[in-house]
Amino acid sequence: MPKTEEEFINEINAITAELSEAETQIKQGVETEMEGLDDRVDLLCQQIEAAPAEIAAGTESALTEMISALESLAKTLQEEMQE
Repeated sequence: MPKTEEEFINEINAITAELSEAETQIKQGVETEMEGLDDRVDLLCQQIEAAPAEIAAGTESALTEMISALESLAKTLQEEMQE
């Protein structure tokens, strides 16, 4: 059974929260485990792309927040690597 818009948004929000938590831990100097996260994001994006247009369109706002969290995490990781 295909996922609903709500299910996609819940997954996106869960990943966004994990990204934000990982960034907080990195900033605090705590080693964090992110193994498999990239695969989960990739799979989720593929599923959304394959979903009916009205469902995919409803996830846009949540996806935008997840992308912002990814960008912020990437910036934090780059800063940590330069130190």
